[in-house]
Amino acid sequence: MSTFTYSFDLNCKKSMAPIAILFDEASGDIEIATNARIPSGAFHVGSIGEKDVVAFKAKTVNGKSLRALQGELDEATLNAVNRARQLMNLKRRAGYCGCCGTPTKLADKAAAMRCPRCGELYFPRVDPAIIVGVRRGASLLLAHNSDFTPQLYGLIAGFVEGGESIEAAVIREVREEVGIAVKNVRYFGSQFWPFPNSLMIGCFADYDDGELRCDGVEITDAGFFRRDSLPTTPGPGSVARRIIDAWLAEDSGVRLG
Repeated sequence: MSTFTYSFDLNCKKSMAPIAILFDEASGDIEIATNARIPSGAFHVGSIGEKDVVAFKAKTVNGKSLRALQGELDEATLNAVNRARQLMNLKRRAGYCGCCGTPTKLADKAAAMRCPRCGELYFPRVDPAIIVGVRRGASLLLAHNSDFTPQLYGLIAGFVEGGESIEAAVIREVREEVGIAVKNVRYFGSQFWPFPNSLMIGCFADYDDGELRCDGVEITDAGFFRRDSLPTTPGPGSVARRIIDAWLAEDSGVRLG
């Protein structure tokens, strides 16, 4: 199975790309092409196996939205797409130095934009966030977020605040959103989640104390569900799905997290 290798020399030095990631300038849709001609301004984002991957904007593409591709692409290609999107956003957001106002340029041997005047470096933004499966006996906490489609229930999640540990963020987010205390926070796994720049840090925790009280703003309903009475939950391609699947696997005696 091929893996994605990150590049830190972003300047393209070839005229053709074995794998090209095209971003529609208007819609943001994404197309994965092979043996594409490389225009000026393209990024070399890395390689899949021995094939170089480049990314650039195009006026029209025959592609799909990033959210649609999330559950369709293999891991290596999805990592390449996420990397490419972050570099595109970096170039758009850090085109000028925030310290002295000078136009920035691609840094040498670093995935960053550099100010040629004062030397300030600008890297792609990454926002750490936690997502947690809370166990209570044979049940798992699932909640309906106000942004979800009707009937969809997922896990409690939220951003890590400045100065917080992952464990502290889990405890705070669960208490803020559904009013209960948790303990025994354990790391499960992580995933870059490009909506827009989150690093999702998956955890398990155990119920400790309190009664469920939804905040009524972000979380409109929540409950502890047994394996034989689950509502609709997130589909493939997310760390939320992996956490739920790991919990389901415990029914056969395999405890993960």
